[in-house]
Amino acid sequence: MALPQGSVLAPLLFNIYTNNQPKSVDTRRFIYADDLGIGAQATDFKTVEDRLSNALAELTPYYEENHLRANPSKTQVCAFHLRNREAKRQLKVSWSGTSLNIVSTQST
Repeated sequence: MALPQGSVLAPLLFNIYTNNQPKSVDTRRFIYADDLGIGAQATDFKTVEDRLSNALAELTPYYEENHLRANPSKTQVCAFHLRNREAKRQLKVSWSGTSLNIVSTQST
């Protein structure tokens, strides 16, 4: 069954279909329509990077078992922090061997 893009029913069915996605320890999930956001908080960047990478690694088998195709090349990562001395620090997170695109949070 195919539903037209933009239909009201498609996101609802997708959310029902993916409701049992694994939840990683020390991360939070945010779902909007057919997008999943994963958030992590820690006192150092390395811990955040590890938590996000581990959460994505835990999702991979679930996606394969449920015939879902995640696209790591379209997945983005960003950091919000108060450490001004590390303002240009970029997260190093990968998924299925692909380094995730970094979104700048700095204003121009």
